[in-house]
Amino acid sequence: MAISGFLSELSLPEIFQLLEQGNKTGRLTIKAQSPHSSLKGENFYIWFKQGLIVAAANR
Repeated sequence: MAISGFLSELSLPEIFQLLEQGNKTGRLTIKAQSPHSSLKGENFYIWFKQGLIVAAANR
């Protein structure tokens, strides 16, 4: 199952809480899209296992 949206709709801490409470396993991908950010176009990845963060990377 894939979910997509903007952090203006749901904050990152709220997303982490949902993943933890739901005991989810998978990868969260965050895509920087702000035209004013030097990070525009970069992706960031956070892996979860049973609701806990197990790894994070930007490649």
